[in-house]
Amino acid sequence: MCLGDKVGWHIVGMVMKSMFTASVLNLKCSPLMEMTTDIINLFPAKFTTSLMIASRVGTFPFRCEVGLHGIAGMESTFTITQCPHSRPVVPLLNGKVREYFIAAEEVEWDYAPSGTNQFNGLPLVEDKMAAVFFERNNTRIGGTYRKVVYREYKDSSFTLKKIRGRDEAHLAMLGPTPQG
Repeated sequence: MCLGDKVGWHIVGMVMKSMFTASVLNLKCSPLMEMTTDIINLFPAKFTTSLMIASRVGTFPFRCEVGLHGIAGMESTFTITQCPHSRPVVPLLNGKVREYFIAAEEVEWDYAPSGTNQFNGLPLVEDKMAAVFFERNNTRIGGTYRKVVYREYKDSSFTLKKIRGRDEAHLAMLGPTPQG
């Protein structure tokens, strides 16, 4: 195929009923569902069409990424060349640049701040089932652990944390959700 060509990949899953195949094109493809991807999932007897614009010169693999399939021979290549009629491919960059300032911070996380089993009301260190996780002695570390949480800051100085709105309260200890 030539640089700039619009190519339609018509792919059918010809595998046993219990198998799943993930075919990989090492170029960005635009499936009919208006998404960009480089992995196409195939199930038995599934047929799919993916549209692509050949945007880089070179030889690229087309293979299955499941288990030993690729090693066993479920692999091929395709080549894109600069042809006399090739036109330069200009990437469609109509996106929006978003900057996020995220830091990984180490905290002491108490997995049971009330110290009480919420089902039976017993203190966790007295509850036979829970004590193994919450008592602290020379063989147990208790219910507070050091972990990393991701926090968003307002700018690159990383001095002012961004305050979450009510719409993000459900994220609790999770980091920010990048928009895109």
